[in-house]
Amino acid sequence: MKYARMGIALVLLTLAGCTACVSGSYIAGGRREKLLEEKGYGIMEEYVKSGVVSHSIEYYGLAESGYDGKLLTLNQRGEFSYLNLEIPDRPRLEVITPGFPGVGGELGSDAENRVGWIIRGRGVYFIDLDSKKTGHMVAGNYGRVEQVLCTDKERLLFAVVTISWEASILYAYDLSANMDQKVGADPVSTYNALGKNRVFLELQDNKEMPQYNGWFLTDTFKTNIKAGQGAVLAGSDPLTKALTDNHVHAVNASNKLLHQGKRLLFAWSYITNPGTPIQPVLVRWSEDLQDITIYPIALMKRTEKYSYSGGVSIISGNGNWLREFRSVWVNGARIGERVMFHLQDYYPGGISTPVSLGYTNQDPGAFMNHSKLGPCYVEENTNQDGILFIFKLNGAVDILKRRVLGAASGLTNDR
Repeated sequence: MKYARMGIALVLLTLAGCTACVSGSYIAGGRREKLLEEKGYGIMEEYVKSGVVSHSIEYYGLAESGYDGKLLTLNQRGEFSYLNLEIPDRPRLEVITPGFPGVGGELGSDAENRVGWIIRGRGVYFIDLDSKKTGHMVAGNYGRVEQVLCTDKERLLFAVVTISWEASILYAYDLSANMDQKVGADPVSTYNALGKNRVFLELQDNKEMPQYNGWFLTDTFKTNIKAGQGAVLAGSDPLTKALTDNHVHAVNASNKLLHQGKRLLFAWSYITNPGTPIQPVLVRWSEDLQDITIYPIALMKRTEKYSYSGGVSIISGNGNWLREFRSVWVNGARIGERVMFHLQDYYPGGISTPVSLGYTNQDPGAFMNHSKLGPCYVEENTNQDGILFIFKLNGAVDILKRRVLGAASGLTNDR
């Protein structure tokens, strides 16, 4: 198990161009400037500048928890823990479940529902962060777990998906009763949880032409679908019909790309016809699965300067932010850049223009709300142990406001 070393330390928070020093020692001078240079600052015209946190706590992985000032992680004993950053100059680990799970693995969470898990081969270790209830299941005898979805927070139901050979195998897990059940197999598929025991199933029958995938609405136990034989009726509700008709494809659904409360899905689509390049879209719908909009995100189209990956996208637990990764040409070299999109109704299609967080090597990170700093994105520095970058996302909102004011000023001057 690889651990990041970070240490009890003190911080210089430089957030959205505003510097606030926390009393005590902090990273400053040449070392701090070198760290920020690694992030690409000074090259870009407009970006959210991060604070730099140094400390020496041993932990493994970071995931959004849904609790203010806290990130979900594992400590050196493999116990579910919080990395508490509520007081930035006194970061600390808080054990949530002493002795559990006691192993390492791939850490994941659904902050909207405040649940977390560790994937270890075919095994999954679960925790409900509200009740501290834990559980463990092993998915079958072969394959590897690719997806874990909380399908019903109230009932603590989960869908667990393994990939083996030419099939996706779905398991249902009831954390309340610590019981699991094999539901059935489908051609290689992705699943998304709508909540209230509702699941989107996206079949991928045609490997060479994935734009012909079909969407179906079912439940955790697929009671309205015969195992291995597809749906009783494809597109039987307006939402799945719209997704199927517009050739929508949920890329890398192991990340959270669907927000249950705000009823939105980030995906990719051959929205005009199957022969055109894939188009990123934001899908929104009403509670009764009517009033569907599929909004093409024109600013995420591939250009000579930028190309978006789609493979590391994730929506924050509060549904207000979409994290993306794009490649950009700088001084003749292609490097990575982390960007954020603000998801609010007052933007066209409900999504803002992109705001950069600086260059990155796809360093792992997680969203976190903070009682004083507001919404944040926390990113590890994989080039050096013991460093966290904290981005205050209100700085991104300030940039977006300046863009609007600048555009309005331009319109006024043109009159």
